[in-house]
Amino acid sequence: MIEEKRQNIDELFFSPSQDSQKTTLGEVCNLKAGQFVKAADIKDNFSFNLFPCYGGNGLRGYTETFTHEGTYPLVGRQGALCGNVHLVNGKFHATEHALVATPKGGVNVIWLYHLLRTMNLNQYARGVAQPGLSVKYLNLITVQLLPLKQQEEVVKKIQKLENEIQSQEQAIANTEEEKKAILTKYLQK
Repeated sequence: MIEEKRQNIDELFFSPSQDSQKTTLGEVCNLKAGQFVKAADIKDNFSFNLFPCYGGNGLRGYTETFTHEGTYPLVGRQGALCGNVHLVNGKFHATEHALVATPKGGVNVIWLYHLLRTMNLNQYARGVAQPGLSVKYLNLITVQLLPLKQQEEVVKKIQKLENEIQSQEQAIANTEEEKKAILTKYLQK
């Protein structure tokens, strides 16, 4: 059921409406690499004065500086896993290995995140030893852009499906705990 709901989310992007407009990714958002931070300046553990630091594969640690504030999709720019997409919120530091996607006018940031996630961006990587994504090349990829109102409707459907997925995952987790409790109860006798 969980996989089915995840597929339903993806299908919302593979069957564009009649109102969608063919455009390019560069017309939908600005993609820009984050800023370099020395590895020595990245802490493993969070403390009060630190901000999350995201690289190409997600959270790297915590830094004293931040480059962005708000909600943004981040795309891994280099390495075998380039093209992975994370949604981050709040104050954070994006390194040069992450592309920060800033939606242009008329684009919902959550809709953009899901659009990027379903695009399988890794297929556009170039290079063998150290595959990477080029913003210049990504900007030319054709996408279907829905009107903002329809984007917001899609986001509501996605949030409903994600809530159902979360409930089902919680039920699975609870089942495991209940199973342990039953086994403990009957094995102690």
